[in-house]
Amino acid sequence: MSSPVSLLSEQLFQCPVCLDIFTQPVSLPCGHTFCLSCIQTQWITTGSPHCPKCSAVFRAPPELCENSFAGEMVRKIREQRRKIPASEHVISHAERICRTHERPLELFCRYDQTFVCVLCMDTEHYSHHAITVEREWADRKVRAITIILMYIYGIYQALENTDREIAASKEVFSALVCCIERSQTEVLKVMEEKQKAAERQAEVLIRQLEMEVTKLKAKESDQQNHLVAGDWQELPKTVNILCLDFTCQISNFAVDLTLDPSTANPWLVVSPDGKHVKDGNVEQDVPNIPQRFDTAPCVLAREPLSGGCSYWEVEVANKTAWDLGVAKESVGRKGLVTLSPQDGYWAICLRRGREYRACDRESVLLSLCPQPQRISVFVNYEEGQVSFYDPLSGVHIYSFTGQCFSEKLLAFFNPDMNESGNNKAPLVIRSVSRQAPTAYDGVMI
Repeated sequence: MSSPVSLLSEQLFQCPVCLDIFTQPVSLPCGHTFCLSCIQTQWITTGSPHCPKCSAVFRAPPELCENSFAGEMVRKIREQRRKIPASEHVISHAERICRTHERPLELFCRYDQTFVCVLCMDTEHYSHHAITVEREWADRKVRAITIILMYIYGIYQALENTDREIAASKEVFSALVCCIERSQTEVLKVMEEKQKAAERQAEVLIRQLEMEVTKLKAKESDQQNHLVAGDWQELPKTVNILCLDFTCQISNFAVDLTLDPSTANPWLVVSPDGKHVKDGNVEQDVPNIPQRFDTAPCVLAREPLSGGCSYWEVEVANKTAWDLGVAKESVGRKGLVTLSPQDGYWAICLRRGREYRACDRESVLLSLCPQPQRISVFVNYEEGQVSFYDPLSGVHIYSFTGQCFSEKLLAFFNPDMNESGNNKAPLVIRSVSRQAPTAYDGVMI
């Protein structure tokens, strides 16, 4: 026997024309639903498009829209029917008669949720609340419709929420696009300003270089005139002018170096400001750490050189021996030190008071007269160049070129020992001010 809920569900989805559950349910503009074949046959038979349920008449045959919800419910009802045995589809008259009192089951007991007859209410169902079958069917129909309407309302609410979320997403996306476009405009503006500034700077540099070329050509012409006239006395002066001009230019790359006491040999004394170093004549009690030189009387600067150009000057007056230059950061600090590029050192040195040498792959004897009182070091990391000058006379001493620097460099100092008593003066790092070329012997350079 089918349950009242099942019967109620089937009645909700019955076609008003054929009185069977829908087959291809379609909805009219008035909201009523029919089988597609039933409504089409009805219109052909009557000759006018109208609603058989509410008698609404349409001027022209309306578009028949498929009712997907009714179609889905009909599909579930048909599946339920197929699950019920065939014998239960036929409800006999005896099943509608009370087996105890042989009276029609005209009432429904709310307490026991079962169909009863009038006499049942006077016996075992006495004091139970009962209503007619028709009333129970109507109440269940209302509840079923309410559930369906709530389900439909939930669907509409979900659709409205989706629409709101889509609108909000569009608004956020539009704001994001505006922000990106605004940022792009600002970035392009900054880039254009930087490009214009770089172009202006390049124009200034080009004009300066053109002026330098003009000055050099003028000096060359003047020198040629002296040579033609046989005036050889002007040649050293002109060379000094050119050297001082170049030294003044590279001084614009001056760096502020300080000595690192943790690398100093125990016999060396480094001043508190890190600018002086000399032989202390006594071995100090300092930790024997890996970065400290233990045999060679050397010390390194704190500041690494890892790119661009760098320039510094060192006072070497009143000394009979010293080493100056740069070293790889990874050079060994223990045992004897060999000064050469293949060992990670680019340096020049003084020995025995007057013997100057460049510590290249093979030692190069240098002729310096007069003896320099100050040495300047210029490093061009990218070009692989280390050059030494006498900044007071403008004389170029020596250059290591074509080197390949693959790690950080450190300024290298060796004041050497004071065993003879005449090498006690310190090596002193001098501050260098960046300044424009100055007049020399009445000539502007």
